[in-house]
Amino acid sequence: MLAMKFNECLILDDTSSMVIMVDEESKLQTVLATYDKSCSSPELLARVSIETASSLDVCTDGRPNVVQQEEEGRARLELLFVPINDLSECSRENENKLNIVAISVGVAIGVLALIAIIVVLAVPKLRHKVFPYAGRSGNLKRATY
Repeated sequence: MLAMKFNECLILDDTSSMVIMVDEESKLQTVLATYDKSCSSPELLARVSIETASSLDVCTDGRPNVVQQEEEGRARLELLFVPINDLSECSRENENKLNIVAISVGVAIGVLALIAIIVVLAVPKLRHKVFPYAGRSGNLKRATY
């Protein structure tokens, strides 16, 4: 990530915004931009949006947040990583991953069982070994009343 330093003003058009892409390397860089606050676009911080890369784990690294610091007429946009207080979001993500794994394993076992049943019923030698008395009604003595 590159820090931008404006000697004068930071002006955005009415429809413009700033997009900050945050990844693993962003944790090392905190200052995003420095500029003269008196002549810059108003509500600049409200026009900043953050996009996080899939490699960034907000559960361990924290949620990225942009704040504006001011001193001596100059302003600075800084990137901060705020720890997540509600860890239920992280546990839900882990539960979802665990559920996906459990479903995948369950489906694979079900498919293997179905294939085994089809093979046993389709191959006569196996069918007679697994079901030795199936289809041999002549060998059984019938009860007569």
